[in-house]
Amino acid sequence: MLDDGVFETPVVISNHEYRFLVAEQLAEIGRDARIVLEPVRRDSGPAVAVAAEIAAEAGPETVVAVLAADHVVQDKAGFVALCKQAAEAAALGYVVTLGVKPTAPATGYGYIKTSKPVTRDGAVLKVAGFVEKPDAATAEKYIAEDYLWNSGNFFSAPT
Repeated sequence: MLDDGVFETPVVISNHEYRFLVAEQLAEIGRDARIVLEPVRRDSGPAVAVAAEIAAEAGPETVVAVLAADHVVQDKAGFVALCKQAAEAAALGYVVTLGVKPTAPATGYGYIKTSKPVTRDGAVLKVAGFVEKPDAATAEKYIAEDYLWNSGNFFSAPT
């Protein structure tokens, strides 16, 4: 999907059970990747650390994007532009998370409270706080106060 030269060879994290399916799907789209297996299903933290170390082998200025596999990208060009902005902010030393503008109050998502802009264009904002999945009334309050949904997607660079 992302064959525009913006992204390097991906490191894909998978559960042991799905390793062959991941390899088949990568072959179907003609994409090379390194596959890192989670030590335990739904315990991606150690695997993300290994994947980040593999990515850092490319060089000391490497920006790492940790992207969940359960998202749908409908606007490829917009997503690539967003990733470029996130990578630029990460290269400045920020850990960047992608917030999603809520479409309705939801109790199944975590929320991000933002504060002042990091970039001149105001596209990248500082995070004032993360809030776990709220009850319905609190979710409505967060929508009114311009909180974002936490997508769980992050960008970072070595410090």
